[in-house]
Amino acid sequence: MKKQLLFLLFALVSITLCAQNSESILVDEQPVSEKEFYDIKNNGWSIIKFQGLTLLGNFSNKDYVLRLNINCNDVSKKPSFLIEYSNNYRDGKWGGVDFISSKSNDLKMIVFFIDDQEFKNPFIEGNEGALTSFKEAIKNGKTLKIKFFNTEYNPDIAKDELKLNREVGFTLKNSHLLATPVTCN
Repeated sequence: MKKQLLFLLFALVSITLCAQNSESILVDEQPVSEKEFYDIKNNGWSIIKFQGLTLLGNFSNKDYVLRLNINCNDVSKKPSFLIEYSNNYRDGKWGGVDFISSKSNDLKMIVFFIDDQEFKNPFIEGNEGALTSFKEAIKNGKTLKIKFFNTEYNPDIAKDELKLNREVGFTLKNSHLLATPVTCN
């Protein structure tokens, strides 16, 4: 009986440790549904087959999903990013709604930080040097923080000034997945 109890305890601890250290989610055979996609919770990068696309996603922020396209399988496509709300955001009905992308200009300024090193916005056209530096830094980084700024009129100085809209952070684990070619728009 003691041996069985000890084995059961060992098995339970092993399963718990494996679950906590899950490296990545790699779905090759069965694509995930839209609900499954926006319900994923992971501590870093994951490669997902979703709606016929191969995506690199980061699901470490409970409210946002970051899709990063820095290694495009079609080299004629430009690197980009997209941040969407997850199914956890607010009332749970925001999953899949876009917050911001490299193609939108809803905000005045976007600044990326990898381990507190500033990269401005490496996805601005004509900023290839910054993008190359960003790609190298993200491979070895531990955290990614993105700050979003709007402009707001300040009557005291009679001109617009930048105001922080929000800051979104992600954990950068499973960086080996950054080399995986993904579908870029």
